[in-house]
Amino acid sequence: MDTLTHSLSGALMARATARPGQALSQRERLLAGFLAAAFPDIDYLLFWFDPARFLDWHRAWIHSLVLLPAWRFRLGENPQQPIDAVGVSASESSHPEPRNADRYIEQSIEWLAFKAVERAFADAGGRMTIHRGLVYGMLPIILRLNQISAIRRSMFRFRFLFAILAAALITGCLDTERPLALGTLERDRVALTATVAQLVVDLPVAEGSPVTKGTLLVQLSDSQQRAEVERAKAQVVRTKAHLRQLRNGPRSQDIAAAKAQVAGREADLREAQITAERNQELIARQAVSQAEVDRTKALRDAAGARLDEAKENLNELLAGTRPEEIAQAEAELSAAQAVLAYQQALLAELSIVATRDGVLDSLPWNLGERVTVGSPVAILLAGKAPYARVYVPEPYRVRINKGDTLKVHVDGLDQTFDGTVRWISSDPAFTPYYALNARDRARLMYLAQVELPDSAARLPNGVPAQVEMP
Repeated sequence: MDTLTHSLSGALMARATARPGQALSQRERLLAGFLAAAFPDIDYLLFWFDPARFLDWHRAWIHSLVLLPAWRFRLGENPQQPIDAVGVSASESSHPEPRNADRYIEQSIEWLAFKAVERAFADAGGRMTIHRGLVYGMLPIILRLNQISAIRRSMFRFRFLFAILAAALITGCLDTERPLALGTLERDRVALTATVAQLVVDLPVAEGSPVTKGTLLVQLSDSQQRAEVERAKAQVVRTKAHLRQLRNGPRSQDIAAAKAQVAGREADLREAQITAERNQELIARQAVSQAEVDRTKALRDAAGARLDEAKENLNELLAGTRPEEIAQAEAELSAAQAVLAYQQALLAELSIVATRDGVLDSLPWNLGERVTVGSPVAILLAGKAPYARVYVPEPYRVRINKGDTLKVHVDGLDQTFDGTVRWISSDPAFTPYYALNARDRARLMYLAQVELPDSAARLPNGVPAQVEMP
C-alpha cells in the first residue's frame, strides 16, 4: 500500500496539471509531481511534536486509497471533461492524434516503464529512498511530456530520450549493496549462583567493571561455615594421632607393666596352690572342713586363670598392632579429610569469584540482603571481544562454514571488522524446512555467531551489527 499510494499520488498530480488552462511550466509540473509523490510521508512532521502520535499515525490514512479521491476534489478536476488513459483531455490540443500504431507503442512503453520501476523496487527490498519520490514524481510527467512533444516533434527522438531517462531512474533505484545477515553484538553470559542462603556482606567490584578470572565479586557471610571447617580440622587431627599410635605399637613401659602383672599372677598362683595342698593334708587328719578344702582349690584355679590372662596381654603387647586396625585407622583418617575438604569447598563458595575474564554485567542482590539457594548473585559477560549473533538467510547457509572469515559492520562505526564464524546452526531458527515449500524455504533463517577480533573489545553488547554474506 505504501508503494501504491506514492505512485498514484504522483500520477494523479501529473494528470491534473496536464489539463488545459493550467499555466504551469515543465519545471513547475516536475516540482508538483515530486511533492505529490512524497506527500504521503508528511506524517514525519508529527515526530518533532509528539513521537507517540507519530507512531500512531505513521502510514495510516494518508497511505490509503481513501485519500486519492480527495486529490481530485482538492485539485478541482472537472468531471464533465473527459480525460484519456494517460491524463490528456480530449480538447487539450488541436493537433491530430498520432497513428494508432504509434499510440499503441507509446502506451506499451509506458506500461513497461512502470513495470520496470516496480520490479526495481521489489529487488531493492522496498526500502524508502529518495529515488522513490523522484521516480513516482518524474515518471508520469516524463511520459506526459513525451506524448505532447511527440505530436509536435519527431516520435523517434523523444522515444529515445524517454528510454535514456527511464533507464537512468531505474538504475538509480537498483540496490547494489551486498546481502547482509542482521543481528546484534553479544558476549557469553555467565550466571554465578549461590549454593547457600547467606547475607551479602561485601560487593568489592562495581557493575560494568572489567574483571579477570579469580576476581572477588560478591562476599557472603562465612562465620558459621568457618566453625564447621574448624571442627572438621579437629577430627582430622584426632584420627591422625590414633593412626600414628597404632603404627608405633605399645610403649616399653606398657610391656614392663604387663610382665610385672604376669609375675604377680604367678605368685598368687603359688600361694593358692600351697594353701590348697596344706588343706588337703589337714583334711586327712580332720583338722579342716571339706568346705575349706574346696574353697582353697577354687582360689588356686582362679589364680591360674588370672595368670593366663596376664600372659596373653603381655603376648599381645609384644606382637604389636594388627594390620587390620591400622587399615581401619587409615580409612577413618581419609573420611575425616574428605569432610574437611567438603566444608572448605562450601566456605570457598561463599566468596563469589569471576570464573572467566570479562565484564561484570549486573549484581542482582544488594548489600545486606540474604540470597536464596540457586539464585544468581553476579552476571558476567565473558570474553574479551564480542561476537555478532546474526540470522543467516537460507540461500546463503550452504556457503558458510565454521572458521570462515566474513566482513562485520557495526552501527555507528565506519570501520569494518574481519570476523570468524565460530558456530552456525544446522537447524532453522523458527520453522523446520520440511514444513515449507521451495519458495517459502528461502525465508528461513539460521542462527550464527561470528567472533570479532580483539580490536573490537571495547564495543558494548546489544549494538546492531550486519555481516556480509559470501
